[in-house]
Amino acid sequence: MSKAVFVTQKDIVNRTPMGGNVDPSKYMNFAYVTEEIELQGVLGTQLYNKLKTDVVNGTLSGVYLTLVNSYIKDFVSFYTAAEYLPFATFSINNGGVYSREPENGTSASSEQVNSLSQRLRDRAEHYGRRMYDYLVANN
Repeated sequence: MSKAVFVTQKDIVNRTPMGGNVDPSKYMNFAYVTEEIELQGVLGTQLYNKLKTDVVNGTLSGVYLTLVNSYIKDFVSFYTAAEYLPFATFSINNGGVYSREPENGTSASSEQVNSLSQRLRDRAEHYGRRMYDYLVANN
């Protein structure tokens, strides 16, 4: 199965509080992981694989296209932001793990980051419930 994702950098930036200047190489892997863990858990493996195949082949249409554009993009975008947020201030490289400090501001406390991350998860779960309702109504 291809590693193609349902969302783009633009989707995440337009749907969440993530700024457009955040390096996509820092968070796009979180989109893939979100799809593999959270989205596949909601959709089930069979539907998840069908949608991935349709996206890769460019054959997504009908209720499946609506499902992706109206529910999955929001679900994955908010979960991606929630998963990335706790890692945003850290840099991991050969020398170890470092915390970056902003030049013109102060770092958010871990409580603030956790609160924001939970709010993003709550939004993602909202879209997950709507996605489930849409699937039930259209099957």
